[in-house]
Amino acid sequence: MRAREYSAQRRPLGMRMLQAGTPYARRRVTSLASASRQGAVRRTCAEAAGGPMASSAGLALCGQTLVVRGGSRFLAISTASSDDDRVFTYDCSAAEKSAPEDKGENGQPVDKGSDTILASTFSKSGSYFALTDDSKRLILFRTKPWQCLSV
Repeated sequence: MRAREYSAQRRPLGMRMLQAGTPYARRRVTSLASASRQGAVRRTCAEAAGGPMASSAGLALCGQTLVVRGGSRFLAISTASSDDDRVFTYDCSAAEKSAPEDKGENGQPVDKGSDTILASTFSKSGSYFALTDDSKRLILFRTKPWQCLSV
């Protein structure tokens, strides 16, 4: 038993980093704000950018279009040299809201979310981009040229 404990502590650093529950355990970093090697160990998930943006941050790449999303916003950048509209931005919090249908116990509308983007994806052809937010909306975009089709 004692020999096992000793060998576990004497493993190379690379092996110790893989063991769950140790101070060396690797953590998933979801923010570019913590991209430095030192910061990557300490700042993870929602704490990386100090709020909800990091917990919903994401990248999507399709053809020559890159989408960066965080919080309620996303930015689409085209690397194609022929595109006139190389950058497109969208803010879900500025999108039209549906009429409040759900009422709480006291008759006040129930808060449906903070418009934080939860997931996004391109169509197989790359002609469309869709996202969903925590207000339970599905928003569809055309990518060439970028245009919001439905909220």
